[in-house]
Formats: sequence, C-alpha cells, structure tokens
Amino acid sequence: MALRTGRTLGWWQRHAPAGAEPVPARVFVLELPRAELYRRINERVDRMIEQGLVAEVRELLAHGYDLCDPGMKAVGYIELVPYLRGEGTLAEAVLLIKNATRRYARRQLTWFRRQLPAGHTSLDATVAVTDLADRVSAAWGRDEP
Repeated sequence: MALRTGRTLGWWQRHAPAGAEPVPARVFVLELPRAELYRRINERVDRMIEQGLVAEVRELLAHGYDLCDPGMKAVGYIELVPYLRGEGTLAEAVLLIKNATRRYARRQLTWFRRQLPAGHTSLDATVAVTDLADRVSAAWGRDEP
C-alpha cells in the first residue's frame, strides 16, 4: 500500500473511514537461494566466534551456568560447552554450530511455508531493492480490474 499511495499502513489505519472495506492484501515473500542462505549462516557464525562467542560461553560457565539452564541450550552455546570442557576442538564446535543453525533455518522455512496463503508471490531476496519494489508494484497492478 505504501508503494502505491505514498502513505504508511499506520496512516491508513488512523484515517480509514468507519466501516470501510479492507484493502485486499497481497503477500510477497523474500526468499534466499539455499546456497546463499547457508553461505550467510556460515559467515555469521564465523563473525560470532571472532566477536567473542567463546569468551561469552566461558564466562557463563564460570558463573555457574551449565547445559541444564534453558539459555545454555541455544544454538551456539550448547555446541561450545564440550569444546570448553576439552572434549573437542574449536573447529569441530564451529562446524556443529553451523550445522545446527542450518537445520534450524530449514525448520523455520518449513513452518513458514505452511503459513503462507494461496496466491502468495515469492521474490528472490538477492535482487536489488528497487527491482523488488518494481516487481511488487507490477504484481499488484495485475490484480486490479
């Protein structure tokens, strides 16, 4: 709606006349190709390690937290605990984090696909934003009489 009218959803909600018919919704989904998603996951995990994830988990363990605590079961934490206990290498732990994150992303995608309404439009998230806006506007225009 904002692309077509220049007004935000919030504006329309505040200024809609009482009893006005709702504007038909279109659902657009930005999707990353699987290889790109995995590449980004791998880069993100590497950055997290570089930015101190190991030290963070080490500090939590030093303060008495362990794998029984709910927050310690998060992806990234649970894989580093064995490493910090001398039960594996950092490289093995990083690989486990990347694999667990990819599995989590796949579960999210599966769940999300089940939530989409019929007739949704998928768009390649690697395309420039201006091109995406043009595609959204063109697809929206096809629905008008």
